[in-house]
Amino acid sequence: MVWQGLAAPVGKERLLTTVNNKFKDGVFCRLFGSAEYKENLLSLFNALNGTNYENTDELKINTIDDAIFMGIKNDSSCILDACQVLKEYALFVECSRRHLQKSPKNRESKIQAMLEAVNECISNGILVDFLLKNKSGVVDMYIT
Repeated sequence: MVWQGLAAPVGKERLLTTVNNKFKDGVFCRLFGSAEYKENLLSLFNALNGTNYENTDELKINTIDDAIFMGIKNDSSCILDACQVLKEYALFVECSRRHLQKSPKNRESKIQAMLEAVNECISNGILVDFLLKNKSGVVDMYIT
């Protein structure tokens, strides 16, 4: 048996696990911050600003690493109703957490849990195109 964490019983092997605290950020950034998925960004922009822009060519993507800007209080349920991709992303995160919480903490089990979560989301019509195209990358973001 391999023990995880900082301590293991005397004489037992210890496995240190690296946790990627930005795994959700990585998927979010791909869904909303890449030129390939500009229509998602436009949908989110319209939901946040109450606008109806349609031309993705007018979008300019600017990213700021490790910074958070919050100037408006808002009811996130309204934003989720207005932006289907954001709603599906939230459902994906919930599904991933559920699968990861019930799995053992070793790498192989995490991979299996994430594959199950991704497949469940695809079966339920959640982020289907994105997950089919990026399945292995999404799983890697969650476990590395």
